[in-house]
Amino acid sequence: MTNPKSEQFDLLSNARDSLAHAVSHISDSEDKSIRKWKIAIREVSHVVELLLKERLRREHPALIWERVDDFACMDARTVGAETAALRLNKICGILLPKGTRETLHVCRQLRNRIEHCEFQFNKDEARGIVGRLLSFIFDFSKTHLHLDLEEEFRQDHTWDALIEIYEFRQAQSVIIQKRFSEEEIPSETCPSCGEDTFNLNEDACALCGHHEQHIECDYCHQEYFESEIESFSKEDCADDTYICNKCIGDLERADELCDAMREERGL
Repeated sequence: MTNPKSEQFDLLSNARDSLAHAVSHISDSEDKSIRKWKIAIREVSHVVELLLKERLRREHPALIWERVDDFACMDARTVGAETAALRLNKICGILLPKGTRETLHVCRQLRNRIEHCEFQFNKDEARGIVGRLLSFIFDFSKTHLHLDLEEEFRQDHTWDALIEIYEFRQAQSVIIQKRFSEEEIPSETCPSCGEDTFNLNEDACALCGHHEQHIECDYCHQEYFESEIESFSKEDCADDTYICNKCIGDLERADELCDAMREERGL
């Protein structure tokens, strides 16, 4: 009998599998147990470690081994996330944000307890760790590996489930706003998710993906989101009149005032 053909997993394919496993658990609305967060912590910790190693490998393959002299020895120890982060800083000039380093340290401790001994944690703690590290994973991959890991999760409800995690949502918002500032992209508060992540150049929110056009009010001549504009048909013109909610309110108050003045004058 012939042996089935083996398949090789490089660092990135290994990381993708662990990431998909983590996200599938936390985006499962049917599973309400805290156990899914235990799995997610273990998996996102694994993903971060693999991505840091991949960046080191691109600098030089020997850097992923604890002892560089052990290069290419599959039985020798490779670096963990904290050592990888130190090497990235010293050798590649990549300094992870302080908050990320602290979260990584806490996650590493918790992951070790999960894998090797008794442990306890609460759901809020786990959500915070997983949310912040997921945001780091997407940002690091895009910035330092030129890899968009977000895309496959934006194809269905999965991304919506992720941005319901407060810590992930906040961390992503900060990253997006920073990018907007660096690239001088005009932005505004998104009418759907409420974050300052709406790209005015693309008429779309970089966080939640909401699309909406801007329309000019025919009275104040300011641009507003389509949801903030009312359309009124003109009897003597083929085009509609567009009036923003603020102007509609002003017009209504003006009509009420005129009606009151007419009544006072007995008209």
